[in-house]
Amino acid sequence: MVKLSVQIDKNGSITSIKETDGYIKIRVDVVVITSYKTKEVTGYGTKIEVESARKNEEQLLIDETKRVIYKLPKIDIPEFKGKTVGITVRFILQD
Repeated sequence: MVKLSVQIDKNGSITSIKETDGYIKIRVDVVVITSYKTKEVTGYGTKIEVESARKNEEQLLIDETKRVIYKLPKIDIPEFKGKTVGITVRFILQD
């Protein structure tokens, strides 16, 4: 499970993402991602970065969550604009 706080500007764009385990007033329901676990690691610039990330599976999940969140279009939910929103993502990995 990955818990992040997402800062959304008044236009609905995501401006920052931070790891969090504290209380955030505005929260999104848990997002569940089901994926197949693979030995292949992609998205890193060098083999050293791949090996470092592979050693810490939790960091891989955090990085993947951030990557997906930054690809989201502008958020058009008035209650979220100009606020920090908590997002909990739960991964279910299958071999």
